[in-house]
Amino acid sequence: NNNFTVDTLFSLLWVIVPADTLFVIYYAFHRNDKFFKVNLIIWMVSNLVRGWVGIFLFVIFFEWCRIHRHGGIRFFKLISVGALVLTVYPILSALKWVMRSSAGKDIDFTDKIDKFNGNFSNINYSDLIVFGVEHIISRLQLTSVLIEVINLKDNLQFHLAQGHFVPFWMEGLHGIFIERLFFGEKTKNISVAFTEYASFGWVFEVGDWNINVGLPAWFFITPYLSLLYVVYIIFLCFLSFFLVKLIGETKGSKDLIWFSWFVYLVPLWLGTFVAFIYALFVFLVIKILLSYIPNLK
Repeated sequence: NNNFTVDTLFSLLWVIVPADTLFVIYYAFHRNDKFFKVNLIIWMVSNLVRGWVGIFLFVIFFEWCRIHRHGGIRFFKLISVGALVLTVYPILSALKWVMRSSAGKDIDFTDKIDKFNGNFSNINYSDLIVFGVEHIISRLQLTSVLIEVINLKDNLQFHLAQGHFVPFWMEGLHGIFIERLFFGEKTKNISVAFTEYASFGWVFEVGDWNINVGLPAWFFITPYLSLLYVVYIIFLCFLSFFLVKLIGETKGSKDLIWFSWFVYLVPLWLGTFVAFIYALFVFLVIKILLSYIPNLK
């Protein structure tokens, strides 16, 4: 939910030291560490408690690449993993919404179990699997949203000129810092603002959720800045690649680069990609500082 922020010392620390993203980077560079599995379990439990199941996308991708390099991908395994994902997805989806609906409340596991069971009462599980497939496809496809961006481009251009949402180069931590420093408040990004202008068929408060508008979206919103947009994307890609090279080269680090470009740039989570680049910098700084400790060299 983007409507509520908590200005505490702990929340500031969470921004300065982005633990979740740092673990993803750690995953790519230190998959074979003896403490990796323990850290993985802690990371997964932490995210599930907070109602985010996207962690499994990271795990599946990195493990898939790892197994592929060892020649372990077989047709039967492919079918088995696909069937497992489709079978488990409704459970994970229900768990996600139960945890998110309890955000900001005291933890009551009995209440959560009751809500979880309620999601499956009087519903055929095969129907839930079909719904899960539809939901996965709707999350992965970008065409329908991009078509709506094109249809609303005049409206989006007008509201951008009015300052109702930030331009692409202001998305991310640097934009938030500049706005808080000079204007005292944070402006919506395109992912949140778009939910206000498009029609979705249900009632919600703007800021409750956001949507991925797709990488080509800004070509239609600001066609006169297309060249700048391309240069900016290339710069971000180069910066992420450069920082990964400084951290060190592993087979997993190459997977990390491709994964970040695919997951953050194709659907266009620019702010998240900028945060990822910042996390790479933090990881590099931590690595340099730890290198000065004799036993850790």
